[in-house]
Amino acid sequence: MSVTTDLRVDSKVRVITISDPGKLNAIGDDIRNGLAQQVASATSDLNCTSIIITGANGAFSSGGELSGMPTESDAIHRRMGTMHEIIRMITLASQIVISAVDGVAFGSGMSLAAAADIVVASDQSKFGCSFGRVGLIPDVGFLWSVPRRIGSQRTRLIVLRNALIEADVALDWGLVDYLCPPGAALECALEKAAEIIRTPARTLANAKRMMARSFSSLDALLEAELECQIELLATEEFAAAREAFLARSQQKINTPGAGNDR
Repeated sequence: MSVTTDLRVDSKVRVITISDPGKLNAIGDDIRNGLAQQVASATSDLNCTSIIITGANGAFSSGGELSGMPTESDAIHRRMGTMHEIIRMITLASQIVISAVDGVAFGSGMSLAAAADIVVASDQSKFGCSFGRVGLIPDVGFLWSVPRRIGSQRTRLIVLRNALIEADVALDWGLVDYLCPPGAALECALEKAAEIIRTPARTLANAKRMMARSFSSLDALLEAELECQIELLATEEFAAAREAFLARSQQKINTPGAGNDR
């Protein structure tokens, strides 16, 4: 069992891979701690613009390892505290986080996948919420991230029915953003990460920060929006992008027939 990181696309993309072959990448103590270390390392890397989280051996993750779940309060605090910190890092990271799901994403594995900014999944993948079958509630931020993706009513149906969600339904509901052939989730995620690199990292970070916040009013959101734009309009990235845009626009004006698609 292990959690490893590979650097891709000129070291701008970190691919974090969960691997526990005999247990469909269940999240036990070693996986949990390894994942926390790798996510912390990735989110602190200023050269990194995208983080991809995936699973090895044809699965994303079957969720928390039941056989190792503690029942003492202190142990539960430590275990869940680590998972909560992982979710916080993913949600608040300045990098764009992509889940690449092949096979199953069950329980806390589904929570982990849904916490990402973008979810890529194979058309044979399955998502499941079976906490209720063992007398527990959904955790690892499930009730925060999933409703934001698919709405409260669909989330309620999943939770109350312990439902299994097929890939096509997950796409239709918005739980998944892109479908791909079996075994191609990581490749597809890398393509999406390459597209993201074209956007200035500071712009992405500020957009994520805004979307992660819960504003008490429209005025609060507009004030935060103003602060972000003041910061971004003063950057070299904006100045260069504006000059390039204006140059392209002028070229089209000066080129006969430019912009005419007929």
